[in-house]
Amino acid sequence: HMPFSDRGMTAIRFTAANEHGNANPGLPTYDDRQHTVNDTLGVDTDSDGVVDSFFVDFNYLKRNALINATASAMAALAPETPDFELVNDNDGLTVRITSHREYMHFRVGVRRNPPTDFEALYEMNDTVFTIPNLEAQTTYYISVAGIDDQGYMSLYSTEKNVVTAVATASDNITPVAGKTDCSKVGIEYPEHRNGSSVYLFPPYPNPFAASTRITVHRGKQVKAAELQLVITDISGKTIQQHTLDPSSTRSHMIFRAGQHADGIYFCTLYRDGRVQQTRKLILMR
Repeated sequence: HMPFSDRGMTAIRFTAANEHGNANPGLPTYDDRQHTVNDTLGVDTDSDGVVDSFFVDFNYLKRNALINATASAMAALAPETPDFELVNDNDGLTVRITSHREYMHFRVGVRRNPPTDFEALYEMNDTVFTIPNLEAQTTYYISVAGIDDQGYMSLYSTEKNVVTAVATASDNITPVAGKTDCSKVGIEYPEHRNGSSVYLFPPYPNPFAASTRITVHRGKQVKAAELQLVITDISGKTIQQHTLDPSSTRSHMIFRAGQHADGIYFCTLYRDGRVQQTRKLILMR
Protein backbone atom coordinates (compact mmCIF):
# COMPACT_ATOMS: atom_id res chain seq x y z
CA HIS A 1 0.00 0.00 0.00
CA MET A 2 2.90 2.42 0.51
CA PRO A 3 3.36 3.51 -3.14
CA PHE A 4 -0.33 4.46 -3.19
CA SER A 5 -0.19 6.22 0.17
CA ASP A 6 2.89 8.22 -0.83
CA ARG A 7 0.93 9.58 -3.78
CA GLY A 8 -2.06 10.60 -1.68
CA MET A 9 -4.22 7.60 -2.63
CA THR A 10 -5.19 6.79 0.93
CA ALA A 11 -8.14 4.61 -0.14
CA ILE A 12 -5.62 1.91 -1.10
CA ARG A 13 -4.44 1.06 2.40
CA PHE A 14 -6.30 -2.08 3.33
CA THR A 15 -3.17 -4.21 3.45
CA ALA A 16 -1.87 -2.06 6.31
CA ALA A 17 -4.19 -3.89 8.69
CA ASN A 18 -3.42 -7.18 10.42
CA GLU A 19 0.13 -7.51 9.11
CA HIS A 20 2.79 -9.01 11.32
CA GLY A 21 4.64 -6.51 13.58
CA ASN A 22 3.81 -3.25 15.31
CA ALA A 23 4.26 -1.12 12.14
CA ASN A 24 5.81 1.83 13.98
CA PRO A 25 9.47 2.33 13.00
CA GLY A 26 9.69 5.20 15.52
CA LEU A 27 9.59 2.76 18.43
CA PRO A 28 12.79 1.16 19.74
CA THR A 29 10.90 -2.14 19.81
CA TYR A 30 10.00 -1.93 16.09
CA ASP A 31 9.86 -5.46 14.68
CA ASP A 32 7.60 -5.20 11.64
CA ARG A 33 8.86 -7.58 8.96
CA GLN A 34 6.70 -6.12 6.17
CA HIS A 35 7.75 -2.44 6.05
CA THR A 36 11.55 -2.32 5.89
CA VAL A 37 14.28 -2.94 3.31
CA ASN A 38 14.90 -6.18 5.17
CA ASP A 39 11.43 -7.55 4.45
CA THR A 40 11.13 -11.14 5.54
CA LEU A 41 8.14 -13.19 4.42
CA GLY A 42 8.84 -16.14 6.68
CA VAL A 43 11.36 -18.57 8.10
CA ASP A 44 13.35 -21.45 6.66
CA THR A 45 12.59 -23.98 9.38
CA ASP A 46 14.51 -26.93 7.88
CA SER A 47 17.57 -25.00 6.62
CA ASP A 48 17.14 -26.08 2.99
CA GLY A 49 17.35 -22.53 1.67
CA VAL A 50 13.58 -22.28 1.05
CA VAL A 51 11.18 -20.27 3.24
CA ASP A 52 8.54 -22.74 4.38
CA SER A 53 6.81 -20.96 7.31
CA PHE A 54 5.22 -17.62 6.44
CA PHE A 55 4.38 -14.66 8.67
CA VAL A 56 1.43 -13.53 6.50
CA ASP A 57 -1.56 -15.60 5.41
CA PHE A 58 -1.64 -15.63 1.60
CA ASN A 59 -5.40 -15.97 1.57
CA TYR A 60 -5.46 -12.68 3.49
CA LEU A 61 -3.20 -11.05 0.88
CA LYS A 62 -5.33 -12.44 -1.94
CA ARG A 63 -8.44 -10.95 -0.35
CA ASN A 64 -6.72 -7.57 0.03
CA ALA A 65 -5.57 -7.61 -3.59
CA LEU A 66 -9.14 -8.22 -4.76
CA ILE A 67 -10.51 -5.47 -2.52
CA ASN A 68 -7.91 -2.99 -3.74
CA ALA A 69 -8.48 -3.95 -7.38
CA THR A 70 -12.23 -3.43 -6.99
CA ALA A 71 -11.72 -0.08 -5.25
CA SER A 72 -9.29 1.05 -7.97
CA ALA A 73 -11.67 0.05 -10.77
CA MET A 74 -14.61 1.85 -9.14
CA ALA A 75 -12.48 4.96 -8.55
CA ALA A 76 -11.33 4.93 -12.18
CA LEU A 77 -14.91 4.73 -13.47
CA ALA A 78 -16.27 7.30 -11.01
CA PRO A 79 -16.86 10.96 -11.95
CA GLU A 80 -13.81 13.18 -11.73
CA THR A 81 -13.25 14.87 -8.38
CA PRO A 82 -14.06 18.61 -8.42
CA ASP A 83 -11.63 21.28 -7.26
CA PHE A 84 -12.64 24.00 -4.83
CA GLU A 85 -11.46 27.07 -2.99
CA LEU A 86 -12.29 28.39 0.47
CA VAL A 87 -13.31 31.96 1.27
CA ASN A 88 -12.84 32.68 4.96
CA ASP A 89 -14.18 36.08 6.04
CA ASN A 90 -16.69 37.72 8.36
CA ASP A 91 -19.55 36.16 6.39
CA GLY A 92 -18.35 32.68 7.32
CA LEU A 93 -16.41 29.90 5.62
CA THR A 94 -17.61 29.48 2.04
CA VAL A 95 -16.85 26.67 -0.42
CA ARG A 96 -16.62 27.66 -4.09
CA ILE A 97 -16.47 24.85 -6.65
CA THR A 98 -13.93 25.75 -9.34
CA SER A 99 -14.04 22.73 -11.67
CA HIS A 100 -16.72 20.27 -12.84
CA ARG A 101 -19.33 22.85 -11.97
CA GLU A 102 -21.74 20.99 -14.25
CA TYR A 103 -22.52 18.42 -11.54
CA MET A 104 -26.01 18.80 -10.11
CA HIS A 105 -24.96 18.00 -6.55
CA PHE A 106 -21.89 18.31 -4.39
CA ARG A 107 -21.01 17.00 -0.95
CA VAL A 108 -18.91 18.89 1.56
CA GLY A 109 -17.19 16.92 4.32
CA VAL A 110 -16.11 18.77 7.47
CA ARG A 111 -13.90 17.55 10.30
CA ARG A 112 -11.52 18.73 12.99
CA ASN A 113 -8.32 16.96 13.88
CA PRO A 114 -9.08 14.87 15.85
CA PRO A 115 -11.41 13.15 15.01
CA THR A 116 -10.32 11.64 11.72
CA ASP A 117 -13.85 10.97 10.43
CA PHE A 118 -16.18 13.62 9.03
CA GLU A 119 -18.07 15.39 11.79
CA ALA A 120 -20.59 16.75 9.32
CA LEU A 121 -21.57 16.08 5.73
CA TYR A 122 -23.57 18.56 3.67
CA GLU A 123 -25.15 18.17 0.26
CA MET A 124 -25.54 21.26 -1.91
CA ASN A 125 -27.20 21.91 -5.26
CA ASP A 126 -25.14 24.98 -6.07
CA THR A 127 -21.44 25.68 -6.63
CA VAL A 128 -21.24 28.09 -3.67
CA PHE A 129 -21.97 26.99 -0.11
CA THR A 130 -21.39 28.63 3.26
CA ILE A 131 -20.68 25.88 5.79
CA PRO A 132 -22.94 26.00 8.86
CA ASN A 133 -22.33 24.84 12.45
CA LEU A 134 -18.72 26.07 12.64
CA GLU A 135 -17.05 27.55 15.70
CA ALA A 136 -14.90 30.68 15.49
CA GLN A 137 -11.10 30.49 15.62
CA THR A 138 -11.13 26.73 15.09
CA THR A 139 -9.15 24.66 12.60
CA TYR A 140 -11.33 22.68 10.19
CA TYR A 141 -10.45 20.31 7.35
CA ILE A 142 -12.71 20.56 4.30
CA SER A 143 -13.13 18.15 1.38
CA VAL A 144 -15.64 17.99 -1.49
CA ALA A 145 -17.05 15.38 -3.87
CA GLY A 146 -19.29 15.67 -6.93
CA ILE A 147 -22.37 13.65 -7.89
CA ASP A 148 -23.01 13.26 -11.62
CA ASP A 149 -26.27 13.06 -13.54
CA GLN A 150 -26.55 9.30 -12.94
CA GLY A 151 -26.21 9.66 -9.18
CA TYR A 152 -22.65 8.35 -8.97
CA MET A 153 -20.29 10.13 -6.57
CA SER A 154 -16.64 10.97 -7.15
CA LEU A 155 -13.85 10.39 -4.68
CA TYR A 156 -13.44 13.17 -2.15
CA SER A 157 -10.88 15.84 -2.92
CA THR A 158 -7.66 16.55 -1.07
CA GLU A 159 -8.50 18.35 2.15
CA LYS A 160 -7.88 22.03 2.78
CA ASN A 161 -7.54 23.31 6.32
CA VAL A 162 -8.35 26.76 7.63
CA VAL A 163 -8.84 28.57 10.96
CA THR A 164 -12.34 30.04 10.88
CA ALA A 165 -12.73 33.79 11.23
CA VAL A 166 -16.24 33.68 12.70
CA ALA A 167 -18.85 31.19 13.90
CA THR A 168 -21.61 30.24 11.45
CA ALA A 169 -25.33 29.61 11.83
CA SER A 170 -26.79 26.23 12.70
CA ASP A 171 -28.20 23.96 10.00
CA ASN A 172 -29.05 20.32 9.44
CA ILE A 173 -26.37 17.72 8.83
CA THR A 174 -26.98 15.45 5.85
CA PRO A 175 -27.49 11.85 7.04
CA VAL A 176 -25.13 9.80 4.87
CA ALA A 177 -27.22 6.63 4.79
CA GLY A 178 -30.33 8.56 3.76
CA LYS A 179 -28.58 10.30 0.90
CA THR A 180 -26.56 7.46 -0.57
CA ASP A 181 -28.15 5.08 -3.07
CA CYS A 182 -26.24 1.91 -2.25
CA SER A 183 -27.91 0.06 -5.15
CA LYS A 184 -25.58 1.96 -7.49
CA VAL A 185 -22.42 0.24 -6.34
CA GLY A 186 -21.01 -1.68 -9.29
CA ILE A 187 -20.52 -1.41 -13.04
CA GLU A 188 -23.45 -1.31 -15.44
CA TYR A 189 -23.32 -1.80 -19.18
CA PRO A 190 -26.80 -0.87 -20.44
CA GLU A 191 -28.03 -1.00 -23.99
CA HIS A 192 -26.87 2.56 -24.73
CA ARG A 193 -23.41 1.08 -25.32
CA ASN A 194 -24.75 0.18 -28.77
CA GLY A 195 -23.54 2.91 -31.15
CA SER A 196 -26.79 2.92 -33.11
CA SER A 197 -29.07 3.50 -30.14
CA VAL A 198 -30.23 6.33 -27.89
CA TYR A 199 -30.71 5.94 -24.16
CA LEU A 200 -32.66 7.88 -21.54
CA PHE A 201 -30.91 7.65 -18.18
CA PRO A 202 -32.90 7.58 -14.92
CA PRO A 203 -33.49 11.18 -13.77
CA TYR A 204 -31.49 12.34 -10.77
CA PRO A 205 -32.59 13.04 -8.14
CA ASN A 206 -35.88 11.18 -8.24
CA PRO A 207 -38.07 11.77 -6.25
CA PHE A 208 -37.15 15.46 -6.29
CA ALA A 209 -38.28 18.65 -4.57
CA ALA A 210 -36.72 21.52 -6.54
CA SER A 211 -35.35 20.15 -9.82
CA THR A 212 -34.19 16.97 -11.49
CA ARG A 213 -31.67 16.42 -14.26
CA ILE A 214 -32.54 14.29 -17.29
CA THR A 215 -29.73 12.91 -19.44
CA VAL A 216 -29.82 11.35 -22.89
CA HIS A 217 -27.02 9.39 -24.54
CA ARG A 218 -26.83 9.29 -28.35
CA GLY A 219 -24.84 6.52 -29.99
CA LYS A 220 -22.10 7.71 -32.32
CA GLN A 221 -23.79 6.06 -35.29
CA VAL A 222 -26.97 8.09 -34.76
CA LYS A 223 -26.57 11.07 -37.09
CA ALA A 224 -29.58 13.03 -38.31
CA ALA A 225 -32.19 11.84 -35.86
CA GLU A 226 -34.17 14.52 -34.07
CA LEU A 227 -34.21 13.74 -30.37
CA GLN A 228 -36.86 15.34 -28.21
CA LEU A 229 -37.76 15.11 -24.54
CA VAL A 230 -41.36 15.67 -23.52
CA ILE A 231 -42.58 16.02 -19.92
CA THR A 232 -46.25 15.21 -19.32
CA ASP A 233 -48.41 15.07 -16.20
CA ILE A 234 -50.51 12.12 -15.09
CA SER A 235 -53.34 13.17 -17.44
CA GLY A 236 -51.05 13.30 -20.48
CA LYS A 237 -50.88 17.08 -20.70
CA THR A 238 -47.55 18.35 -22.02
CA ILE A 239 -45.73 20.34 -19.35
CA GLN A 240 -42.35 20.90 -21.01
CA GLN A 241 -40.55 19.83 -24.16
CA HIS A 242 -36.99 20.20 -25.34
CA THR A 243 -35.27 19.32 -28.63
CA LEU A 244 -31.79 17.94 -28.07
CA ASP A 245 -28.68 18.67 -30.10
CA PRO A 246 -28.27 15.67 -32.45
CA SER A 247 -24.52 16.33 -32.77
CA SER A 248 -23.88 15.79 -29.05
CA THR A 249 -23.43 12.30 -27.63
CA ARG A 250 -24.59 13.39 -24.15
CA SER A 251 -27.39 15.94 -23.64
CA HIS A 252 -29.15 17.22 -20.53
CA MET A 253 -32.40 18.88 -19.57
CA ILE A 254 -33.40 20.31 -16.20
CA PHE A 255 -37.01 19.91 -15.10
CA ARG A 256 -37.78 22.41 -12.36
CA ALA A 257 -40.64 22.02 -9.92
CA GLY A 258 -41.67 25.68 -10.17
CA GLN A 259 -45.40 26.02 -9.71
CA HIS A 260 -46.14 22.43 -10.70
CA ALA A 261 -48.19 20.37 -8.26
CA ASP A 262 -46.66 17.48 -6.38
CA GLY A 263 -47.29 14.14 -8.04
CA ILE A 264 -46.23 11.84 -10.85
CA TYR A 265 -44.89 13.07 -14.18
CA PHE A 266 -43.50 11.26 -17.18
CA CYS A 267 -40.47 12.03 -19.33
CA THR A 268 -40.56 10.51 -22.81
CA LEU A 269 -37.68 10.38 -25.29
CA TYR A 270 -38.71 10.68 -28.95
CA ARG A 271 -36.50 9.86 -31.91
CA ASP A 272 -37.78 11.23 -35.22
CA GLY A 273 -41.24 11.43 -33.64
CA ARG A 274 -41.26 7.85 -32.35
CA VAL A 275 -41.25 6.93 -28.68
CA GLN A 276 -37.96 5.38 -27.53
CA GLN A 277 -38.18 5.37 -23.74
CA THR A 278 -40.22 6.77 -20.86
CA ARG A 279 -39.16 7.49 -17.28
CA LYS A 280 -41.41 8.25 -14.31
CA LEU A 281 -40.71 11.40 -12.29
CA ILE A 282 -41.97 11.99 -8.75
CA LEU A 283 -42.26 15.57 -7.55
CA MET A 284 -42.48 15.50 -3.76
CA ARG A 285 -41.79 18.63 -1.71
